[in-house]
Amino acid sequence: MKDIETQLFRKFWTITGISFLVMASVYIFVPWLRKPLVRENNILELLTAILFLTVIMLGTKILIEQRRLTPPWVYWGIPLFGLIAFLEETSFGHSFLYYEVPIIQGVKIDALHDFLKVFMVMLQSENNSTPVIVLILGGSVCLVGLWLWFQRCEKGWSRKQWEAYPPFRFLVWCIGFLLFSAMLDLEFLTHHFLVFIEEFMEATASLSLMFAYLSLKHELFHIRNP
Repeated sequence: MKDIETQLFRKFWTITGISFLVMASVYIFVPWLRKPLVRENNILELLTAILFLTVIMLGTKILIEQRRLTPPWVYWGIPLFGLIAFLEETSFGHSFLYYEVPIIQGVKIDALHDFLKVFMVMLQSENNSTPVIVLILGGSVCLVGLWLWFQRCEKGWSRKQWEAYPPFRFLVWCIGFLLFSAMLDLEFLTHHFLVFIEEFMEATASLSLMFAYLSLKHELFHIRNP
């Protein structure tokens, strides 16, 4: 199993590296393709949405088909996170469903990570100090509670879980890429190439989740053929 996981990681980083070199080169040296590459509902966003949707369908299908193998229920987290990530691209659906996009604190909410922008606007506004303080305190309490929970776990528990569920290693990468993309979306730094990086990170996150599915497929095969 370790050999298979190693191969999957190598393939993932190889595809990611080659894709970045090709797409970045196109973005830099073919200016007329920049907008089609990064604009909403175009190349990168469509690719991202398709990969997330594919993981939802394939992940759900294989877990239903192999339910008699009693695979760990936590594996349902992969298609579930794919659904959440797909819904995060709500601007994608808006272009076809034409629903009214809400505006909070002057921020158009066409993606879930836009709520982070709302928080930043509230943080910079003197009129919203109370809800910001409540949010910060609530978040701090959650983080402290999570830390205390980890402290109560047996030594090496997190490492054992990491080794026990290989597909979730790709899920962790997926979450990391999405968080990095969300930070870029806050526009602390402004440069048109960062828009490409943001969209590419989202696409890479969807590729990570696809490899989580491939790892899950190998894991279920190992359960079926020990």
